[in-house]
Amino acid sequence: LKDAKSYPLGINRRLPRQLKHFDKEDQTRVAFFQDKKQNRTVIDINTTDKPSLLSLIGIVFSDSEIYLHHAKIATIGANAEDWFYVSDSNGLPITDPDLLKKLRTDLIQALDD
Repeated sequence: LKDAKSYPLGINRRLPRQLKHFDKEDQTRVAFFQDKKQNRTVIDINTTDKPSLLSLIGIVFSDSEIYLHHAKIATIGANAEDWFYVSDSNGLPITDPDLLKKLRTDLIQALDD
């Protein structure tokens, strides 16, 4: 995970037929919360489920030097609702508004393409 670029994504599965029937008009939504008790930043991602979803998120985290401490993954029908408890490379919560904005943009771009 520390060097995600050395592992090619290489997932070429088709969208499962069960998911093809769901409405895909919803765009990816990304929200950030500060968990002061655990000293982490929580990233809440709501998007359409698809093959390689978690891999794409992991690549964005790796490129941004985000450290994942804990995740809660929930998939209901075609909707993925995932929470990631992360920190920066120093183990501190991510509070820089510019970094959070870039992270939101990168996640949405990776997941909506």
